[in-house]
Amino acid sequence: MDFNALANAHDAFNLPQIVILNDTLKAPESSWNTFLTDWVKAIGIGSLITGVLMYRVARGQLKISKYQHILGRNQLKLTRAQFRLAEEQANVSKEQKEIAKQKLKLELFQVRYECHKQFKDFYNEFRTGVFDKDFNFLYEKQSQCSSMYDDMDVLFVLEVRLSALKITNIMIEILNLKTKEIKGEISNDNYGQEALVKLQEMSNFFVFDYQEKIKTFLKFESLDAL
Repeated sequence: MDFNALANAHDAFNLPQIVILNDTLKAPESSWNTFLTDWVKAIGIGSLITGVLMYRVARGQLKISKYQHILGRNQLKLTRAQFRLAEEQANVSKEQKEIAKQKLKLELFQVRYECHKQFKDFYNEFRTGVFDKDFNFLYEKQSQCSSMYDDMDVLFVLEVRLSALKITNIMIEILNLKTKEIKGEISNDNYGQEALVKLQEMSNFFVFDYQEKIKTFLKFESLDAL
C-alpha cells in the first residue's frame, strides 16, 4: 500500500489531513544487518586495540633492543678491560720472573765469589806460614781448603775442584816435610829447601791452573746460560 498517496487523500475527498509518522511506520531493520554492523564495529575496535598493543609491544622491543645494545657495548668494554688487565698481569708476571732470575743469578755469583775468596784466603795463610808457623796452624789451613771441595763441586765444574785438590795435595806434602822436621828426620835447612820447592810448585799451580779455570765463573756474564 502506498502510504504517501493515502496521506494526501484529503485533497481529493476533502478529508482531514492524516499525518503519517515515518519512524513509526518505518520497516524494522533485519537482525542480520545489525549483526554485520556490530561485527564491523567490533572488528574496528579490535583492530584499534590490536594496533595499540602492537605499538606498545614494538616500543617495548625497541627499548629492549636499545638496552641490549648498551649492554653489549658495556660487555665489550668489560672484555677489553679484562684483556688489558690480563695482558698487564702477564707482563708483571714476566717482569717478576725476570727479576727473580736476576736475583738468583746475583745470589749464585755472590756465593761463588765467597767460596773462591775463602779458598784463596786459606791458601794464602798456608803459603805465608810455611816457614814461620807451626804444624797445627798449617794443618788447620790445609783442612779448611779441603773442606771447600763439596761447595766447589756444586758451584763450579769438576775441573775447578780437581785443581783445588791438587793444591791441597801439595799442602799435605809440605806438612809431611814439617812432620819429618819435627821428628828430626830432616834438618831445618833441608825442610826449608824442600818446602821452598813445593811452595813454588803450589804457587805456580794456583796462578796458572786454578785461577785460569775459575776466572770464567767469577764473571757475572757466565750466568747468562742459566
